Amino acid sequence: MKQKDKNKQKPVFHHHDTFTSAKYRLHHVTSNSLRFSWLYLHHRRTTRYAIAALIGFLMAFFVQILIKNTGLYNTGISAVTQGIARIVNGIMKNNQFDSTVTYIAYNTIFWGLFFIINIPLFILSYKKIGKTFTGLSFTYIAVETAFGFVFSAIPNIENVLLFGDTRGSSILVDGIKTENWLVYNGLNIIPLSYGSVDVFYNGHPLFLANLDPIKNLYVILSAIAFGIVSAACYSVLYIIGACSCGADFISFYFSVTKQKSVNKIIVIINTTLMLIGVLTGSYIASGVICNECWNASWLWSGTLIGSIINMIIFKVILSTFYPSTSMVVVNIYSNKADEIMDILKKVNYTQACTIYQAKGGYKGLTQYVMQTICMFSETNNLIHFIRKIDKDCMISVTKLRDADGNLRVLQTGSLEK
Repeated sequence: MKQKDKNKQKPVFHHHDTFTSAKYRLHHVTSNSLRFSWLYLHHRRTTRYAIAALIGFLMAFFVQILIKNTGLYNTGISAVTQGIARIVNGIMKNNQFDSTVTYIAYNTIFWGLFFIINIPLFILSYKKIGKTFTGLSFTYIAVETAFGFVFSAIPNIENVLLFGDTRGSSILVDGIKTENWLVYNGLNIIPLSYGSVDVFYNGHPLFLANLDPIKNLYVILSAIAFGIVSAACYSVLYIIGACSCGADFISFYFSVTKQKSVNKIIVIINTTLMLIGVLTGSYIASGVICNECWNASWLWSGTLIGSIINMIIFKVILSTFYPSTSMVVVNIYSNKADEIMDILKKVNYTQACTIYQAKGGYKGLTQYVMQTICMFSETNNLIHFIRKIDKDCMISVTKLRDADGNLRVLQTGSLEK
C-alpha cells in the first residue's frame, strides 16, 4: 500500500494548461456610461452660469427653427403660450391689423408670456429651493427669451426649415401666386388625410391632395429632431443645477422641500398643456379663420401627431442622458475605507454605506470593501471624492435591476443657498 502511494505521480501542468506565464502589469480600467459625465464634477459658479446662458441661446435657436417655423409645440406651459400666440396672430392677420402691431403682439406672446408666467415661480424657487438654482434657471430662460426676439427679427427667418417646407402649398392662378389661406393668416397646419380632393376657401388653397400630405413627414422629422436636442439641452441644465422653468419648478419644489416625487403628475400636466396648446393655436385658430377647418380631419393633423412624438422622444432621450431615477450598486475595494467614509460625510453624501472585511484569494491578505447604493447620476461625484483619498482603489458600478425601499435623492444645487 505504501509502495503504491510512493509510485503515485503528482499532477503535471503543461504550459498550455495555465492562464499565462508572462509577468503581470497594472492596467487602469474605466467606464463612463453616464452621458455628459464631465458636467457632474464640481465647476465654478461662473462656469455653470455660462453653460446656462449657452443652453438658453441654443434652445432659442432650436425653438425658432424646429417649433415656431414648423407649427409644432413644446410641452408644458410653453405649449399653451405658443398656442395663444398663434391664435392671436391668426385673428389679427385675418382682421387685417397693422403688420407691425401683429408682429409685435405675436412675438411678445410667443417668447415673453412664458417668461412673465415664470416670475412668481422664480420667487417661490428663491425662497424655497435656493439662490443658485434660481439664478441658473433665470439665466437660462432670460437668455432664451432675449435671443428668441433676436432670431425672430432676422428677415425671412420663418423660411428656414431643416427638413422641408411644412406649410400648406400655394398655387399659381393666371401667373400670380395664391397662398394657402391658413399660411396667409399666419397658421401652419395640414391634415394627415383629406381624401383625394383639393380644398379651397375664398380662392385660396386649403389642402392640395398631391402636394400637402408628404409635408407632414417633414413635421414629424422636425419633432424627432427637437425631441433629441431639447432632451440633451435640458439634461445639461439639470446636471449643472438648474431647470427649464414652468412645471419643472413645481417638480423641483416638491422634490427638494417635501422629499416627494411628482414626476408622474408633471408628465400628465405637461401632456395636457401640450394638447391645450395644439387645440388652441392650430385647430381652434384655423376653425375661427375658416369654417371648413372645423372638420375633424383638421384635428388629426401632422402638428398634433408631431407634437406627441416630440414629447415621447423627449422623455425617452432624457432618461438616457439624465438617468435621475436609475439606481446602482457601488463597490469600493480599498484599505482606506474609513477615510473615504469621512470625506463622504463632510460633503453631505446621504446614502447608506457598509464597510466589511474580505480576504484576498491569492495572498490571504485582509481587504476592506465599501458598498453603497445610490442614484446613477451621483456616481461621478462619488468617484471624484473617493479618488481624493485613494487614487488606486478598484471601483465597480453595477446597475440595480430591482429594489424595494426608500432612497434619498439630492437635487443638484439645492444645498447652495
